[in-house]
Amino acid sequence: MTELEPTGEPAAERARAGVRAWVRDAGRRTRARLRAASPYAILAFLTASTVAPVAGAHLGATGAYAAALDQIGGLGSNFLAEAMAGAAKRLRDTGPDAGGWSQEQWRDAIAADLLPLLAAADERGTALHEEISRVLREVDAVGAAMAEAAVTDDELRHLLEAAFRELGLGVGELGWMIAEVRQSVDGLRQEFANQTVVLTRQLDEVRRRLITVTREQLPDGDEVPADVPGGAVPPYPGLVSFQPEDAPRFRGRETTVAQLLSRLAEQAVGGPPLVVTGVSGVGKSSLLRAGLLPALGVGALGAEAAAWRWVLTNPGVRPLDDLVARLHGLAVPDGGPEPEAASDVAGELLRQVRAEPARLGELAAKAAAAGHRPVIVVDQFEELFTQCPDPAARLAYVTALTSAAPALVVIAVRSDFYPACVALPPLAKVLGAGHLVLGPLDSDAVRRAVVEPAEHAGLTVEPGLPDLLLHDLGADGRDGYEPGALPLLAHALRATWDRREGIRLTVAAYRATGGIRHAIAETAERIYLDLPPDDRDRLRDALLALVTVTGDGTAVRRRGERAASDSRVLRRLVKARLVTVGADTVEISHEALLTSWPRLAGWVGEAREDLLLRRSVTEAARDWDRSGRDPDLLPRGSRLLAARERVPAGDGVPPVVGEFLAAGGAAADREQAEQRKATRRLRRLAAGLAAALLLAVGGGLVVLDQARDAEARSRESRSRQYASEALRALEQDETQAVGKALDAWHEAPTTEARSALLSTQMVRFRGRLGSEPGGSVVAVGPDGSRIAVGDTTGAVRLWDTATLSPVGEPLRFPKADAVAGLAFSPDGRFLAGGSYQWDGLRIWEAATGRLVHALDGWGAVAWLPGTGTVLASRREIVDGRFSLGRWDAETGTATGTLPAGDVTVFDLSVSPDGRYVAESDTDRKAEIRRLSDGKLMATLTGGIAYVAFAPDGTLVTTSEQGDVIQWAVPSGKRLRDLTAEAGTTPGPGRVTVAPDGTVISTGLRRTASLYSLTGDGTGELDTGIGSFGGAATSANGQIAVVTGRDAPTVVFRRQSSWLNTDGGVLDLAFSPDGARLAAGSDNGEVRVWDTATRELITEFRTAGEPRGVVYGAGGVLAVATTTGTSWGLELWDGTGKRERTVPLSREPKDLAATADGNLLAVAVGAALADPVDSQYGAVHLYDLGQRRDRGVVDLSKQKQTAYAVAFSADGTVLHTAGVASDIGMATGQRLWSVLRSWRMDGLREIGGQLLGDYQPLDLAVAPDGTSMVVTGTNRVLDVRSGDGSRSLWTSKPQLDQIDRILFAPDGRTLAVNGANGDVQLWDTRDWSVLRLQGHGAGVVGLAYTPDGRVLASGGADSLVGVWSLEPAVAVRNLCMIDGPLRRAEGAEVSPLCA
Repeated sequence: MTELEPTGEPAAERARAGVRAWVRDAGRRTRARLRAASPYAILAFLTASTVAPVAGAHLGATGAYAAALDQIGGLGSNFLAEAMAGAAKRLRDTGPDAGGWSQEQWRDAIAADLLPLLAAADERGTALHEEISRVLREVDAVGAAMAEAAVTDDELRHLLEAAFRELGLGVGELGWMIAEVRQSVDGLRQEFANQTVVLTRQLDEVRRRLITVTREQLPDGDEVPADVPGGAVPPYPGLVSFQPEDAPRFRGRETTVAQLLSRLAEQAVGGPPLVVTGVSGVGKSSLLRAGLLPALGVGALGAEAAAWRWVLTNPGVRPLDDLVARLHGLAVPDGGPEPEAASDVAGELLRQVRAEPARLGELAAKAAAAGHRPVIVVDQFEELFTQCPDPAARLAYVTALTSAAPALVVIAVRSDFYPACVALPPLAKVLGAGHLVLGPLDSDAVRRAVVEPAEHAGLTVEPGLPDLLLHDLGADGRDGYEPGALPLLAHALRATWDRREGIRLTVAAYRATGGIRHAIAETAERIYLDLPPDDRDRLRDALLALVTVTGDGTAVRRRGERAASDSRVLRRLVKARLVTVGADTVEISHEALLTSWPRLAGWVGEAREDLLLRRSVTEAARDWDRSGRDPDLLPRGSRLLAARERVPAGDGVPPVVGEFLAAGGAAADREQAEQRKATRRLRRLAAGLAAALLLAVGGGLVVLDQARDAEARSRESRSRQYASEALRALEQDETQAVGKALDAWHEAPTTEARSALLSTQMVRFRGRLGSEPGGSVVAVGPDGSRIAVGDTTGAVRLWDTATLSPVGEPLRFPKADAVAGLAFSPDGRFLAGGSYQWDGLRIWEAATGRLVHALDGWGAVAWLPGTGTVLASRREIVDGRFSLGRWDAETGTATGTLPAGDVTVFDLSVSPDGRYVAESDTDRKAEIRRLSDGKLMATLTGGIAYVAFAPDGTLVTTSEQGDVIQWAVPSGKRLRDLTAEAGTTPGPGRVTVAPDGTVISTGLRRTASLYSLTGDGTGELDTGIGSFGGAATSANGQIAVVTGRDAPTVVFRRQSSWLNTDGGVLDLAFSPDGARLAAGSDNGEVRVWDTATRELITEFRTAGEPRGVVYGAGGVLAVATTTGTSWGLELWDGTGKRERTVPLSREPKDLAATADGNLLAVAVGAALADPVDSQYGAVHLYDLGQRRDRGVVDLSKQKQTAYAVAFSADGTVLHTAGVASDIGMATGQRLWSVLRSWRMDGLREIGGQLLGDYQPLDLAVAPDGTSMVVTGTNRVLDVRSGDGSRSLWTSKPQLDQIDRILFAPDGRTLAVNGANGDVQLWDTRDWSVLRLQGHGAGVVGLAYTPDGRVLASGGADSLVGVWSLEPAVAVRNLCMIDGPLRRAEGAEVSPLCA
């Protein structure tokens, strides 16, 4: 856009258009910067966007601007006109206006000049506030900005709303903004409500029009007769989901469909893909198939959207194959190539998309150009994790989906797979932008879902049946029904319809089905019992073929191949809609069948090990097939024998598995034949004549050498196989991963085995306590050396943490009553235990288990911090209330009594400062009392079962519904609902809080849930325990123990290999002596740990976001920070005290130090509030030894911004890698990456090299100075000569851009952040690569200890990994885990651990 001229449009409307244009621009390009902008910066841009369209830069003098502003209320001091005149002069001085200045340049120039004037607290600033206030009110700028933000970006609307409110409260002249914002918000809400009404009316049209969509039919021979008397159509689908043709009968989700349509409309104009999540059975598939898609088809988003083409798909084993083929079919115009040629083209497209997943968008664009804009609906997205075994294929699939624009993408995924989705970086960004959580229907919607489909089908519902259904479902209760129970209702309704009386659905028919909770089991069991005995066994095998077991032991359905299944015995289940068949596939209709039919659940339990083996063998077979059938990947030995015996052909096993096992057997036969042949040859040679002895010996040696070579190759092959199995098991079964990693290293020290060994050493799993089930309560000694577990029989077992072996005989209470509480004294000398019996308080010696005292307390126990006083319930009831007693553990004497509640105390906890005690009781409420006098401070309600104080003095409770809540003490104010924030409610269970503020409580799918009180992070521990008993941690937080009643107690290492932060890690640094490790996170916090003990030394909050962290000479920690509008280099001492802040001119991009730590370099570049003529960067130099500036390397002459800096090995040369523009290209301005070098004496530039058309992100110089490596958005490692003038070697493009690289101190290894959370270690001698796996999200920070033996990595998953790079250390650590496990199982211990 050239220089603005007056138009016929009213000035006020031009001003509002300018505001709207700025908001749209902010939503598209600068939202992240706007998030960090100050309210004054937002005010400056709002004003500039208002006045820029009214008064152009050409006007010149102040008077001309004043006259122009008069059109929009600009009368007064004319300070605004003066500012505009100054900005115009600066623009003219910058360069000629032959081409004119764009409105964006003019607006930004005005904003840059206004910002310091608005922030000034002087008379001129006040007058400027008044003048701007009149202008903004005259044109309704605030209303225009809020309205545009509402349709552009909801987060942007909230940012603007908060800024305007803050300005209204803080600046007197702008007080009117508060009312304006309130009025705008109210207006937007009304508008949204009106839109919802319109959308709902459109959805009513959906109910009146049947969508003609033909479902996939059964092949000939397996079709099931409708068997519907009178030709009536069944109004309920049963266990299968509603389909598009069922739209007229799909009721109760109209509001949610309207929300989906709104989100899809946003996506159509550039918004992110839509993710719908919810628990299994909540109705996600039906919502998309019978709600969203039919609404699109009848024009709910307009006629154009009605013509969009639906691509309804499931990920399956090879997720990209079907998606690419379907999109290719849409992109091929009518009359396209023959089928054979089309197949070849589709195959080539698939190869291209696999190599570059982002190219899926090109395919979608071709389809859209052909008039077939795709709407990609990915249903059952969890199949990506349960059926696709290849992590690279998963990453490629989500990368393709998130790059599929202009296609619209809707993903439906079960909420228990949400953490796995977050672990995929492309999908994590989509989820961060917002997703839709599908919850249960309210009671009115459930009633409509029952009654209206029946009425639509011409049926009547007997009065009383809907109320009975609501009651059995639980929808009429206070807390509603379980969200996953809808399939049970749907099947019960279908079964009731099967038993209808004419056209009536009756209560009697419903009761005959067994009711909601038993209808599925009744139907399936009746079918099973009607089968002949032989067919019953075949049905068992056929159903188990459609089930797989995840690594945590959870049974889930899988899609089987039709040809491999026994369709005859499944026929009646298909008719009952318990099983669904397609043209080539067969699957269980819903996982509710797995949990609701006891017989099938029992079959799965019995076959669990075989199912796990089948899954492992199937994944291995597919890996073998994908590798081109590499013989090194074939099974050997006992694994081959087990697979042949327990994974028979058929039963839903893919044909490739049979081929894999057959090839493995053939290879084993060949190896045995070779060994026999070699043996016979040796015997013949040994029996030769004495005259040929030398020749025989020589021949024997050759044969022996060949045999050794063959054995070495075989061991290397097995090593790689075991390593692959270890890495695959790492996310599913840590114990299996540990054993496989040791086996791999024992076979041969291959690169793959080293990768598995170093990756597996990071497991949190420490071991199990024996092989018997644990208990209901657990405690850990303050130093972590002792663990106590109490069970329901009144037994307490002491364990040694170091050896995981029991200490002495079990400790017992006189009666076999359950242990109610266990706690070690603060000094670790005593263990207190309470049982549910009078005189049930016991004090034992922690070291030996010797009984010290038997006291008259009972129930839960707790110690007063720093004392030897134990607290428990007493049997005395005073004034109708129970009481708590205090006892001295040394003497056993009672020292005091406190009042308690009016019912039995259930759980007990004392605050860290010893001032308060919290108790829950059998009425499911909790009371907080002051310990000094027993005064009641607060009563907490909500079904509270267990209580635990946090290190910060707040209280954490769990309810009988499973809610984990944080409360303020002593006020009892509710602070956070941790389960609601996490989107899950696993169920009731004990709770404990670790010293770092991590809450541990019961979890889903045999896990323990983790919640952060200091941030918003969540996680889980894979325990293998289904019946959660309790958890406990050591005083330093390094040991966590989880016990339960159905599996052995599990011990985890929490602060050893992985260190926790409360934000995504941006940078890491080791101190010069390697004794400390510092990490800076995006929440503005820096944490420092002792590298020997892994204990937190200090933590502090910087002035802004820490973009760079480095240790300098003397152990000073330098942190480069940004707030968005101010920037600095902060220096911190070892105690966490800020020494000083050195101002920086712009936003920091990178930070580096010389090898001696005396000189720092900080690369800086443009930020939001910078003037438009300051868009280029600089490098600030700071002398740490003398605490003074050493100068600035100004890059503006080179028109460059440096994104990476590094010093030469001797510190005499500074290298910068960045982006430059206008560097003499014939085609005009162009961005290009440039490497430049500067001599430190005099800051003289000594060289520069063009690198390519990409943005450099990091630069590393080898310790010997002979080479350097540059990398960035080109995804390539560019190894160059020491001066950077020549490229010596370049890697192949990696899966994602490379953000961080770092040479090891000896220069023999280059650490690189890899895709999907991996860390790559490149050997600089041959550039082979070893991968470290463990992070759940992308790695950003890397740091080596000075000796190079340890590498630290920091990721967006808020974790810092501390990796020992010495295999011997890893073996020692893994043997501490694997040895006790194998001994407990009676298995042979690895030779490495003997």
